[in-house]
Amino acid sequence: MSTTPYELPLTEARARLGELVDEAEHTGRVTYLTRHGRRAAAIVPVAMVDGDELADRLAVREATIAEVMTEEAELMRRLAE
Repeated sequence: MSTTPYELPLTEARARLGELVDEAEHTGRVTYLTRHGRRAAAIVPVAMVDGDELADRLAVREATIAEVMTEEAELMRRLAE
């Protein structure tokens, strides 16, 4: 995967969209699309998004498990009273 990000004005990216997607897919290149000189969006390899999505889902599951365990401990404490 290419580690060097690339910046391109949105107006130019419109004309090169197919090429930019091919680069992301085949080389791993990240292309930041700029508007008025500021980053506005990015074209990234899908693996980058899928990995983040998986990590997000895992974090939600871990938080849910922790919440259930806390509630269970509270219920056990109340039953012991």
